[in-house]
Amino acid sequence: MAGLMRALLGLLALFAAAPAHAEVVTFFTWVGGLVGASGASAAAVGAFVVTTAVSIVSSAYASSQAKKKARQEAQRKLAQDIANLQDRTITLLGSDSPHAVVYGSPAPFAGALVAMVTTGMGAEWTHLVIIFAAHECEAIDEIYIDDDAIAADENGYTTNENLTIVATGLDYSAGPAVHITKHLGAGEDVADPWLINACNTGGAPGMWTTAHKLTGYTYAVVSVNKVLDRFQSGPPNVKAKIRGKKVLDPRTGQTAYSRNVVLCLADFIRSAQGYGASADQLDINTWIAGANACDMQVYGIEADADPLNYGYSRSRYVVDGMFRTDQSRETTLQQLEEAMAGFTVESAGVWRFVPGAWTTPVMSLGDDDMVAPTAVEQTCFPGTARFNGARGTFIAANGNGVSQDFAPYSNPTFLAADGKEKLTDVALPWVGSQVRCHQIARIKVEKSRGGFTVRISPKMFAWGLQPGDRVLLSSAFFGFTNKSFIVTDWAYSRTKALSLLLEEDVPAYYDLADEQLLDAAPNTNLPNPFEAPAKPENLQAASGIDELARQGATLLARARISWNRSTTAAVLLGGRVRIDHRQEALVLGEGGVPEAGTLPWISTLMAGDAREVYLLGLDVGQAFSARVRFETAFASSDWAYVGDVLQGTGAPSDVSNLTLQVTDDGILASWLAPTDLDLIEWDRTQVRRGPTWEEAEGDTHFDGHATSALLGFFPAGLQKAWAAHHSRNGFWSTPMSASLTVLAPLTPAVQDSTQGRSVALTWSDCRTTQPIREYQIAKGDTLGAAVEIGRTVARSLTRVEPEPGLHRYWIRAVDMGGNAGPWGTSEAMTLGDFDDVPNIAKYVERVDSRLQSFRDQAAAADLNGILRAEVSVSEMGKSLRRLTTILEAKVDHNYAIYAEQIEVLVAADEAMASRITLLSAGLEQAQADILEEQLVRATADDALASDILTMRARVDDIEATYVSHVELTATLGSAIAENNEYLVSAIGPVGELSATVSNQSMTLASLDGNVAAQMMLKTEISAGGKRVIAGIKSSVSSMNGGTDVQSEVAVLASVFRVMNDLGSAMDAPFKVQDGRTYIDMAMIRNAEIDTLKVAGGAIVAPAFASGAGSASISFTVPAGQVWEAFAVAEFGQQSTWGPASSTTETRSLTGAGSTVIHPDAQWQDMGEGGGNIYRFPASMMTGIATFGAGFQTITAVGGETTRLAVFIGKRGA
Repeated sequence: MAGLMRALLGLLALFAAAPAHAEVVTFFTWVGGLVGASGASAAAVGAFVVTTAVSIVSSAYASSQAKKKARQEAQRKLAQDIANLQDRTITLLGSDSPHAVVYGSPAPFAGALVAMVTTGMGAEWTHLVIIFAAHECEAIDEIYIDDDAIAADENGYTTNENLTIVATGLDYSAGPAVHITKHLGAGEDVADPWLINACNTGGAPGMWTTAHKLTGYTYAVVSVNKVLDRFQSGPPNVKAKIRGKKVLDPRTGQTAYSRNVVLCLADFIRSAQGYGASADQLDINTWIAGANACDMQVYGIEADADPLNYGYSRSRYVVDGMFRTDQSRETTLQQLEEAMAGFTVESAGVWRFVPGAWTTPVMSLGDDDMVAPTAVEQTCFPGTARFNGARGTFIAANGNGVSQDFAPYSNPTFLAADGKEKLTDVALPWVGSQVRCHQIARIKVEKSRGGFTVRISPKMFAWGLQPGDRVLLSSAFFGFTNKSFIVTDWAYSRTKALSLLLEEDVPAYYDLADEQLLDAAPNTNLPNPFEAPAKPENLQAASGIDELARQGATLLARARISWNRSTTAAVLLGGRVRIDHRQEALVLGEGGVPEAGTLPWISTLMAGDAREVYLLGLDVGQAFSARVRFETAFASSDWAYVGDVLQGTGAPSDVSNLTLQVTDDGILASWLAPTDLDLIEWDRTQVRRGPTWEEAEGDTHFDGHATSALLGFFPAGLQKAWAAHHSRNGFWSTPMSASLTVLAPLTPAVQDSTQGRSVALTWSDCRTTQPIREYQIAKGDTLGAAVEIGRTVARSLTRVEPEPGLHRYWIRAVDMGGNAGPWGTSEAMTLGDFDDVPNIAKYVERVDSRLQSFRDQAAAADLNGILRAEVSVSEMGKSLRRLTTILEAKVDHNYAIYAEQIEVLVAADEAMASRITLLSAGLEQAQADILEEQLVRATADDALASDILTMRARVDDIEATYVSHVELTATLGSAIAENNEYLVSAIGPVGELSATVSNQSMTLASLDGNVAAQMMLKTEISAGGKRVIAGIKSSVSSMNGGTDVQSEVAVLASVFRVMNDLGSAMDAPFKVQDGRTYIDMAMIRNAEIDTLKVAGGAIVAPAFASGAGSASISFTVPAGQVWEAFAVAEFGQQSTWGPASSTTETRSLTGAGSTVIHPDAQWQDMGEGGGNIYRFPASMMTGIATFGAGFQTITAVGGETTRLAVFIGKRGA
């Protein structure tokens, strides 16, 4: 049975490696028939229970470690037992040898030689003092020398011929060669008189005196005559056959010699060599009961007939042995326990005795008597601790003290079941006969076939149970009734229930017959756990309103899977139900077998008696499938399958609290989430924009599971948003709407400011309903002709116009929805400035372009250098006339050309006349040109008159140019007149060296109230990449309807002079140079001057102060400047009172020098009391100091009246 139980435990450990689940699952196993080697029918039933798979593994590990440790300890003890059997026949030499303790009547053993004295005329006698026991003994039955019994007579001399000296001739030593005296250690013992006399008369007086009592020790004095040859090689080996220690018998209260194992064991526990326990620490009941069990006459007349093999007793257990005090007390305790095939228990300081004998159970316990589930600690002993036989050694009490093997014990039934010998080795140093060794081996082997151990937690009425008590235990769960157990451990604490460890125990273990059953204590009558249970029946799936669950304020949709409860006990008690599901339709194939799905199964485990489960996390309206099976610890039923669609309710409720709010990120729509059943059904919410829900189908802005959504931005106008809930089963709620009026951006209010040709535009915030995305800026006289010049998110724009004049700007705002507001407009007027670079190149390019055009026309006509062409075009509403004349003379690269083109045009909205005249002559390296372009044009909105004259002379890279450009423009809102003249001389490929004179005049007037006139004369040169300008500009302007009027005359020059005489060599009376103004003579009526310098030094007006005894002046020097101060202090006359001796007075000027003077005192008059009045004369003090930036102070101290003047000047410019 044990082998099968171990296999089951292994299977369970494997099962524990399966995925863990949340619930606690209880397993149980069953052992059916066990067929032995002979084919016998089932002989035992076993079961075990564990609370969890993890605890099984932990318990198995802990048990394995404990058993491993126990095996190691058993091996150590066996080795010590064998050693104890081997060394007890050797005499120990030394007074400090370990003492011996003797119980019962063991085989002869050697003592400890503690003294040796030589006497006699010829030193022929050696006296050996040998201690056999460190306590009082009942008797020394015999003493042996080298296995020869001394057989002493009444006088102590040996009668053994082997120990006698045979007379030869005149040998006076003939006779006994050995003499002994015995001491049993009782009472007040006296020193050995024989040894005292031998010492006193044999030449060793005082070697042994009356003081050498050895009280309390069992010892003998063995005297040997060394005339006998066997004693001449040294002290002989001496052994003694002893009836050992007297022990207390609580049944009689007497202390007497006894072979009772429990009485001897109790004495050992109480002894100093043992545990030093007091009698009160020994449980009197088990002490007496155990002694009675050992004394019980279990053997009959066969023991009388064969006393040697039965140990001269009919009692169940007797003890015959000894131990030395260098042996560990734990080993001695275990050896004594094995002599009674039992054990002792020490708990809370109290010792209990449990010999290997059956006692009547003291209590019956059942499931109703427990406060916690019963747990199986082990189902049986492991295979390494299960035996079918035993062998070992002992020392026959009637032998010579040498260990020997007892006849091996073997149980035929167990041997047949195991199929091979499984022997345990034992050493029984306290058992002295063959039969008793066999009986102990029988008990050990038969108990090894059991080992079923449980831990129970009974109610407090079982408090009195103690280790060694036997109980009857019944458990419907484990399947046994009134099964007998012995209590092996007892535990209790304030925080835990009473806990008892029980090991199965039956009377058959302790009888004298070999066990015929494989298991004398069957563990259970439970059914076979390997039999697969029937699959679940009546498997159904249900969902809908009746299966909804409420969780707080929320309803949860779920599916209910139900089945008929299993009828298999292995499922109901410790088994489980596995439910798998997945959100996938169940598809049955051939024979009703479900087809494999694509999604993994999700498992749920429930107790074996479960009949239903609710599945959560499924989507309403979605198909799902489930399967269910029953499971025991070792078998599972077939799967039962079911499929369904998670049901819900009808159309959801309408969207509530729909609102629209404009944010910087877009139009935010928000609404409340559905409630109760609608929340479960809620699949998503859709938001559209349009006049109706149906018309808005193509303009969906949101479709998802949320309570708010950004819809983007809307076009201008009244906008309507619709929202509806969609349920998981495909229904829409009634659409609900919310409206929002979106306004287009406002018209920007534009303002402008100019500085030269730089224009700064600003405008007002145009936001209305939605944020502004951008502002668009265009430029043009009319909106239709305006060209976009920029876009910005700011409300300002600065740009530099390439040409001075009137500029009209158009600005509008566009919001995030793409809605554009009305245009705002503003007109800005720009004027030329000194740093404007005249674009002479464009005029020169016009000359080259016109020249090439005329030459191309002449070449195309090929009329020998003379071309006169007339064009006349008349169309509907349009008339064009053009007259072209070209005269060209050409020799090689040299040419001369005259060309003129006159054109007039009249149309419905335009009239125009123009004339172009060109004179040009050139050689290979030189060229001269005159080009005049005249144009007049009139349209419905403007009139233009322009005259451009360009003259150029060029040789290689040297070029001189004159340009005159007059242009008059009038529009519906403004009039502009410009007259610009340029003279340019340049040398280099791109004018590396050039000089330019510009004369520019402009007048402007507009209906917006802007009017300006400007004349600018400018000269400039460019050389080495450096540009130098000198000029004068006179301008006057009125902007923004006259609110901003400005007139200015500006001169740009490094030196500006006003000369008073053209023919004079004198310097100019007025000159500005390097930022300084030079005037030879000036009359200034009124002036405010920050710093006035005289001869290079700056001065300011002096400061004055006065006071009684002191005066001070403070000032602050600006950062970056250094000031100098000249101070003058005046001290008035001063009088003072002092003793009739000379004195001095201190006067000082600090801050402007540190001069200190001590004016002499002038005596004037004698005062009362012998003192003198001293008078100090007036004095002055001056000082000069330099001060850096910061707050400064100059102070004068002294005199009755003090006056201070300070003159401060700034050093440097």
